[in-house]
Amino acid sequence: MYGGTIMSNKTCFHDVNLEYGAKMIEVFGYELPWEFTEGGSAEFIATRQKASMVDLGYMAKFRITGSDSLNFLQMLLTTDIGNLKNGQIRYTSICDENGKMIDDATIWKFQDNDYDLITGDEADLKWIEKQAANYNVSI
Repeated sequence: MYGGTIMSNKTCFHDVNLEYGAKMIEVFGYELPWEFTEGGSAEFIATRQKASMVDLGYMAKFRITGSDSLNFLQMLLTTDIGNLKNGQIRYTSICDENGKMIDDATIWKFQDNDYDLITGDEADLKWIEKQAANYNVSI
């Protein structure tokens, strides 16, 4: 751990992160990697030349279903998701009507009218539900 003992939850990738030399910190009650042995520059280059993986298991997850799911998500998110195929995921953000960012998000399309919206905060649910009032969706 960076700076002390962590008393928190662990994701399923915890041991893998340690195996690859991660310095761990507590975030939202979870022990998560902050930096790997090679440092931030090496991670940056590796992500662009190869691939990287992000563990979203500790984040807030909302299932969005219903006949207006796509229309609702198109209104809610800053990224066009109309061309997402089943099984695809896209990184995006959620902003209010004035463009103020509420949270970043990841949207995962399972099939038509069936999505997972992953954000950094359970408190986003209240705002998302308010925006869904005029749509035929279940959250």
